[in-house]
Amino acid sequence: MQQPIPLPLGLNPEQLVHYQQVFNLSYHLNYLEVCRQRIPLQGLDVLEVGGAMPASLVIDQLGCNSWTGVEDPSCDEELGEANQFQRNLSHHDHQQRYGGSNSHLYLNIEEIT
Repeated sequence: MQQPIPLPLGLNPEQLVHYQQVFNLSYHLNYLEVCRQRIPLQGLDVLEVGGAMPASLVIDQLGCNSWTGVEDPSCDEELGEANQFQRNLSHHDHQQRYGGSNSHLYLNIEEIT
C-alpha cells in the first residue's frame, strides 16, 4: 500500500486549496516547507526578499513572530490588478488585524537602512 504524500506546512487539504486558489501559491508552499524543515520559523522575525507570503499562513499557521515581504516596485507596476496582495481583501483585513507583525513593502532591498 502506497503511503500518502504529506501536505506541506502541516496544512490540511482545504487549507492547501485555499492558499493555492486565493493567493495563487503553487511552488511557493513547497519551498516554504523546505525552509521550515531547515530553520524552525516559529517565533522568528522573517524578512522575505522578492515576495510576500500571506499573514494567515506565516503568522497563524507557521507561528512566525513577524514577516516582512520586500518586492521591487516594478513588480507591482508590472502585475497591476493581477497582484495578489493588492486585490485580496482578506489579506488586507488580516494585515490590519495583525498590525506590524505582517507587512509588504514595495522597494528595492538596497534601500532598507
